Amino acid sequence: MKKAVLTVGSLVFLAIPSANSAERDAPLDPSCAIVNRAYANTRATELYGGLMFEAKADGSYVPIREYRFRKNAVFRRWVPGEWREERRVNPPLSYSSGPRFSDCRQIDSPTPQSKPGRYAAKWYGAPYTGKVEVWLMPDELKLERVLVTYDEHFRPAPYVSQLELFSYDPDNTEFPKP
Repeated sequence: MKKAVLTVGSLVFLAIPSANSAERDAPLDPSCAIVNRAYANTRATELYGGLMFEAKADGSYVPIREYRFRKNAVFRRWVPGEWREERRVNPPLSYSSGPRFSDCRQIDSPTPQSKPGRYAAKWYGAPYTGKVEVWLMPDELKLERVLVTYDEHFRPAPYVSQLELFSYDPDNTEFPKP
């Protein structure tokens, strides 16, 4: 009897798909193709950095987090704070319960200075959701900045909105000194 329970239990465990498998299988929203491409290109970039800010209701920004990505490592710190090195793991484009970006629409016209413009979308960063505005680099290949406004009652921090600015300049993305 115990052997049968072990076998059934093992089969049930094997039948549960891994999170990575489920993430790959979730369909992407075709309206977000350009945003998804920029997101994937940014996260695949070997060397980049960024700053995250709390976006206050009065229009001001307060720095909260800084990071530096390298091929296999990421350095992060709360502002102010000490740098911590971690193994680099790139967030997925979708989770088993849905894509990171959905219902994308361009909200301003491209210009020579801002091509390809700015996009609005629904955002999902398991388990949080919200509205997002995404600015792309002029070449359309990477993210320039992302403003997330979290859903009212379920967010990862006490603030409502977070602005993330990306930097691809090697002078602004060097490894912090230990």
